[in-house]
Amino acid sequence: MARMVEENEVRAALSPFEWGRIAVLAADQGLYANSQAAVDGLLPVASRAKRSKIRSFALIFAELGDMLVHGDQMQERQGLRRSSALREAGDAALRAALEGVRDPKTFGEEWEALEPVVAEIEAGRAPSDAPKPGRPKAAPPGPDWERDTLRLASGFTVTRYTDGTDQIIRIGGRLADREIGETAMHAIKRVLDLP
Repeated sequence: MARMVEENEVRAALSPFEWGRIAVLAADQGLYANSQAAVDGLLPVASRAKRSKIRSFALIFAELGDMLVHGDQMQERQGLRRSSALREAGDAALRAALEGVRDPKTFGEEWEALEPVVAEIEAGRAPSDAPKPGRPKAAPPGPDWERDTLRLASGFTVTRYTDGTDQIIRIGGRLADREIGETAMHAIKRVLDLP
């Protein structure tokens, strides 16, 4: 895998987003324990700064790759701002912003929806709860809810919200489709159903 990626890099320089995608997919296929290990394994002689940058783009791909149409056009500065926002506030606000973008022709259109949310997070504010025209928004957890998030090597994120005795589980990430949701529901049913 490392040799194949290296040969492709010689033919055409890969963007940080493409490197991040390769790292996540390599981890998803079980070639590495996680995307961080994939970055180290695929780029053993790269500088520490380059590996750190690619890890940031791997986070973007893992969290938002299923929604981004033109992620490979993302500029480095935009990507680093977005990954920082993901670390600060998670993916929910950024995913909600992308839901309103229909059939984008360029990454600029995607960034136009994301930039205000990123700017709010950078300013130390929670993303605005004001409804945005044309963008459906799920009701956010209440202010007293506790939140635990697991980031799995497979690219999934599992977030558990706790409100008193109620537990809400959210599955996100690149591959979290309806089938995964149904599989998770059946697994939970097996655990909770009485014999």
